[in-house]
Formats: sequence, C-alpha cells, structure tokens
Amino acid sequence: MKKYTLTSLPNWNGWRLDAREAMLLTPEDCVVEYEIDLNQCKNPAEVLDWIAQMKHKTWVDDRLLAGLVRALDDILDMQANLCSCGNAKELSGSDIEFLVSPFRRSS
Repeated sequence: MKKYTLTSLPNWNGWRLDAREAMLLTPEDCVVEYEIDLNQCKNPAEVLDWIAQMKHKTWVDDRLLAGLVRALDDILDMQANLCSCGNAKELSGSDIEFLVSPFRRSS
C-alpha cells in the first residue's frame, strides 16, 4: 500500500493538500484545524461558498484567505474547469480525482 505525503506549495501560505482524500487542510501552525473537502467544490457556487465561509472566520487573515484561493485554483484550475468565459461548469467526482492526482506523491 502506498503512503502519501501532504502537498503544500509556497504560494498556498501553509494550506496542505491530502491528495489521497481530496482534502485541503489548514496550515500546521493555524489556531484551528479545518478541512475543506474538494468533493464539495464541484461548481463555482460551492467554491465561492467555501471562500466566503473562510473569510468570515475570525482566525482567517488575508494571507490565509489568499493561500486558500491560490490552492483551490492550482488544484481545480478554476478558470478552465469551473467558470470559463463566465459560464458555470460542474465537475464530477472523477474530475476531482483527476485534478488531484498530479499532487500525489508516494513516500
């Protein structure tokens, strides 16, 4: 059985991706442990809802919010897959799996 490590890119400001579970996790040093299930980010409204929810958390600052937006965009490629030319699109579970798969790294 392969074990996977968490992926975090520098511009994500500490947000980590558990690619096996398709979950974004708050930074390790964050005061709150929080998970965002990417399977609940299948259309523009769901992604925007997560961003808006996080913006209203008292422990989320601008740096953390910006990192979340960058992570979501790096993983989901939002312009291409969710809202190109202003037209809303819907991702399937298999689409999410495909988009997350390049971030898997076996240890």
